[in-house]
Amino acid sequence: MTIGGIGQCAEKAFCVGNYVTNTEVNSLTLETTMDAQEMDIVGDLNDLDASSSIGPTMRPELRKPDVAAPGGMIVSAIDYITEQSDDGLFLVDKINVNGEDQYYMALTGTSMSAPVVSGTMALWLQANPNLSCEQLHDIVATTSRKDEFTGNDEWNSRWGYGKIDAYEGLKMALQLAGSSGIPSIYGSEQPISMKKEGGLWRVLFNNAETQATVMVYDQQGRICQSRYFNNLTRGQEVLLNMQQLPKGIYTVKISTAKSHIARKLVIE
Repeated sequence: MTIGGIGQCAEKAFCVGNYVTNTEVNSLTLETTMDAQEMDIVGDLNDLDASSSIGPTMRPELRKPDVAAPGGMIVSAIDYITEQSDDGLFLVDKINVNGEDQYYMALTGTSMSAPVVSGTMALWLQANPNLSCEQLHDIVATTSRKDEFTGNDEWNSRWGYGKIDAYEGLKMALQLAGSSGIPSIYGSEQPISMKKEGGLWRVLFNNAETQATVMVYDQQGRICQSRYFNNLTRGQEVLLNMQQLPKGIYTVKISTAKSHIARKLVIE
C-alpha cells in the first residue's frame, strides 16, 4: 500500500478509484451465472467498491483521488488462470491460440479502472496532442459526472471529482485545441464523434467546418430529418432528437466540405 501510494500521490499523476458497473458473471467453469454482489465480492451497482482507496493525502492541498472509473467485475485477458485454479470460477471465456488455451476473466479493482482512465486520456490526447498535464486535470475536474453516489461536491475524498466522462472530456479537449488539434483527421472519414443518450444522439464535430449537412434516412431511403449548419467550431455539438421516430434501423449521413460518412442508428 505504501509503494502504491507513492505513485498515486505524485502531483502530476492521476489517482483513480473504481466503482461497480457489473455484478453478474457467466462462469465458464460452472456454466452458470454467478452474482458477485451476493458473494460479497463487489458492492452495490454504480457505487464505489470497497477495494477503492480513499483520500485525503497528508497534504490537504493535494486532492487525491482524482477521479473514479468502472472497475467492478470487468472482463479482461489473463494468462495464468485455468478452470482448475481457485479463481477459475470467474473465467468467462477461453480461446485457443497456437494450441495453447488463453482465458478471459472478470476482475475487480483499480487495476481495471486505471486502464479505463488511461485509454480515455489517450483519446483526448489524440484529439488535442498539445494538452498539458494541467489541462488534463482541468478536463477531469470540469467534466466528470456527478450522481446520487458521488454527491454534488466539486471534490471529495472518496470519488475525487466524480465519474470520468469520456465524451464530455473529448468535447472540452477539442474546444481547448484552438487551431492546432487533430490536424491529421481533418477532411478524413472521422470528422465527428457520436454518443447516444436516451432518445437523443449527440454529434460532436472533431474539426471546425465551414458547413455540414446531417440527414437521417429510414430503411426505405426516405428522409426523416434534414439539418444544415454553417461555420461549426471544433468541439461544437449538435443534437439529433430521434424520440418521435418509430422503432427500427436508420442511417444518418453527415457531409462536410471534405468528407461524407454514414452511421447506422438503432431505435429500440
